[in-house]
Amino acid sequence: MTTSTATTKVDTGEALRLHFENNAITALGKVITLLQERDLYAHALKKLEQGIDLSADLPEINDLQPAVAKQVMQRMVTDAEKATFIVWELSSNVGKLFHTTIRSHSDEMSLLPCFDVEYKAETANGVVKIAVKTWRRNVTVTVDGQTAALDLLHGQVVIAGMRQ
Repeated sequence: MTTSTATTKVDTGEALRLHFENNAITALGKVITLLQERDLYAHALKKLEQGIDLSADLPEINDLQPAVAKQVMQRMVTDAEKATFIVWELSSNVGKLFHTTIRSHSDEMSLLPCFDVEYKAETANGVVKIAVKTWRRNVTVTVDGQTAALDLLHGQVVIAGMRQ
């Protein structure tokens, strides 16, 4: 006799780990894109500082004074760097459940920054900590908490996700 899959027990810790791993892989892809954009803007800024005319490559700066064009490029570099942290934030409904801590450091063995992101949720059944660590393009996700807390948090994440 077969049993319905609807009645089988779900490993909520593994479900949360997979959810956050997928989010982390997506966020890391966005970080790589943002860093490429930052490098492009930094290269353009360097060319502008050298006095090279970029109007053929960047027609948007034709109407700008050189000093203003440099300020715009510097702001674009800064915005791209800040955005590498923002991509780790959760969507608004799910994000309300967690306190998020994002840290970044450089590793001489990697061209990409390493990110340590901790999502901490306090439930009625205990605290759940989800840690995301990156090194190069590798992502590691660990979930720590009591089973009852994991079950409750998983339900809250699913419901919050449906409200979006």
